[in-house]
Amino acid sequence: MITARTEVYALHWMAKLARDAGIQDAELLRISPDASIDVAWRTTQEVCGLSGEGLGLLMAEWFNLLCANLDDGEVTATKLLPYAIASKFNAFPLQYGDRHLVVAVADPTSADLVREVGFAAGRSVYLQIAAPDEIRKAVDGHYRPDRVASLLASSSIEIQDTLELDVPTEIEAVTEEEVDAEPIVRLTKTVFQLAIEQRASDIHIQPMRNTGVVRFRVDGILRTGMHMPLSSMARVISRIKVLSRLDITDRRRPQDGRSSIRVDGRRFELRINTVPTLRAEKAVIRILDDGELSLPSIGIADHEESRIRAVLRRKDGLLILTGPTGSGKTTTLHGLLGELATEDVNIVTVEDPVERELAGLTQVQVEEAHGVTFPSALRAVLRQDPDVLVIGEIRDPETAAIAARASLTGHMVLTTLHTNDALGALSRLYDMEVEPHLVAEILRGIIAQRLLRLVCVDCCEPVGSELTEVEVQLSAELKTRPVVRAIGCEECDLQGYLGRVPVIEFITGSAKLAELITTGASPEELERCALDDGMTPLVEAALKLVREGRTTLEEVDRVVGRSVTRIRGLQLSPSKEIDEVEESARLLVVDDDEGQAATIDALLEEDGYREEPAQVVGRSVTRMIPNLPLPEKREGVEQSARLLVVDDDEGERAIVRAVLEGAGYRVFEAPSGRAGLEELGRTLDVDLVLLDLSMPGLGGRQVLDAIRTNDQTASIPVVVLTAAADPALEAELLSAGADDYMRKPLVKERFLSRIEAVLRRRHW
Repeated sequence: MITARTEVYALHWMAKLARDAGIQDAELLRISPDASIDVAWRTTQEVCGLSGEGLGLLMAEWFNLLCANLDDGEVTATKLLPYAIASKFNAFPLQYGDRHLVVAVADPTSADLVREVGFAAGRSVYLQIAAPDEIRKAVDGHYRPDRVASLLASSSIEIQDTLELDVPTEIEAVTEEEVDAEPIVRLTKTVFQLAIEQRASDIHIQPMRNTGVVRFRVDGILRTGMHMPLSSMARVISRIKVLSRLDITDRRRPQDGRSSIRVDGRRFELRINTVPTLRAEKAVIRILDDGELSLPSIGIADHEESRIRAVLRRKDGLLILTGPTGSGKTTTLHGLLGELATEDVNIVTVEDPVERELAGLTQVQVEEAHGVTFPSALRAVLRQDPDVLVIGEIRDPETAAIAARASLTGHMVLTTLHTNDALGALSRLYDMEVEPHLVAEILRGIIAQRLLRLVCVDCCEPVGSELTEVEVQLSAELKTRPVVRAIGCEECDLQGYLGRVPVIEFITGSAKLAELITTGASPEELERCALDDGMTPLVEAALKLVREGRTTLEEVDRVVGRSVTRIRGLQLSPSKEIDEVEESARLLVVDDDEGQAATIDALLEEDGYREEPAQVVGRSVTRMIPNLPLPEKREGVEQSARLLVVDDDEGERAIVRAVLEGAGYRVFEAPSGRAGLEELGRTLDVDLVLLDLSMPGLGGRQVLDAIRTNDQTASIPVVVLTAAADPALEAELLSAGADDYMRKPLVKERFLSRIEAVLRRRHW
């Protein structure tokens, strides 16, 4: 007699899913709970007769998730997730926003996956379902160097037939693989097409540690556009070098070249520069619209345009454009030339480099390697009988002297300088040995310029009765109430801004101003005269755009600042007074490189510090400073350290908390900047604050200021977390009192080691 045995199996969750869903033959599934997700998928498909898509649909319904379409993913989403994490969890990034990342996975039950992917990306993770084999193909195709062709084949970007690269008729001999391989041709076109679609002014193609990254500068802000394998990046740069007639065999010297592309009948000039880096070459491509420029096309305010035209009607003298790098000086200069370039005017330019080819002009490229410098080129072109002479930039006394003489002898001279405001150009000329009486005689006008981003009209919202903390602060300091608020939408790529417009302050060379310059008047007297002559200060011109609802106070503060000048006699002041470090502070410079030490000494002296240079070679530091006790060696930071995480994103707080608690720290949370300060007010028993920079209401910078200006909290270490890759912002935050500045996405090991380092310095 045969007795039936009942076997009891501990089932994998996928077998339970199939049974609960009533799938045919699901009761035959015997999958160990420890089986890998690949085994579970394959076994379920084979036993139940399901396709990968069918099982995915079943799982998505059971978990109340969506099925992933791997062909519709955003190419740039992979930049947020390192290959090591994507490969480890077989997870493929699909779409992303400021605070979330959508990932295709085969196992939505993995808590480790959600935690580590979220931590690496610095965003909350949303899951979609796909078969493991399909996800693996997508990961390999988008990350692995030997699968570039797969990346392009699965890309959602369709190359427009109207986009053509201008290939020179004669190029150096290069291998067909480097220049004409279809994947590289398509990838190069993809880079240019994305740049044009996003209205980029520059493309940066640069090597990182394990990958190549392409970044686009849009409206003055640098954004990551896509990642590619290093081998593919090197081939793309080689192709661009061929298109711009550069030597692709020379990868050890900087090179400059030119090329062009056409998109939908529009022609764009490309100015290419390559430099060797530690791992490979980096290329930067400036994109210039080939359309004709004029004052109206630039967007200068009407009343300023009429004042500039009056100066352009003069036949001699010096007109200066000034501002920092990236403020649009060259574009405005070319717009002025568009007004002057007529058949009866001989215009000659001397530039380094020639950024844009302009019709009807003679343009000379400075080539110092061949003896063509600014002074030598200017002396030569003055014998070409020019009516208008354009000097790309005055950099030295010799060039300044030639420009001054040309202005005196019947030529109109246009040039640029790097100064912060219009009056700063006068000091710069004095520094280059141009006498004040000569400046007074030749000066016709000075234009100082900045570029402000305009709010996106599709998503900006009117400011109601309640202002944010930042708006309240800026409104009080700038005496202007905002009209609109930047939000962010798909049209503006979630930036809240779309397009830029110049704001200028324009000083005209009046007789009264010339008299003050000659007599050595103070800057205040010169500014008062310029205001009387009709100058609108930069900050006031910018605030006019705020009152018109075209930009925001935050943008004015970012670009122009809060205390650039005074508004019609009203002195603007910073948000708070910061006590200066005593000039008698003594700094010890220890460096075995005498030249490097001297450079550091000079920089410190400029800021009023007293430096004591010392070269240390083969000597013990403890013997040099015998009275300085060294700290005791510690094995690690005590696990009782209390950390406050201030972040408005609940998902990010949970990720950071999990990592910190896993390392033995005690973690407290605050969902906003105000809540963080309230938590500190309730208890001062906090050893370190982790502070997100971008929060609505009271932002991270304001919280940092509040912590540092309160005697009870001033000594608490603060670490700022932000996705912004901005060295200037980093320097500003460290100067404001931050103990460290970490960029998202965070790397777990580096994150924990830097937290421990801050605690060691300040407490332990």
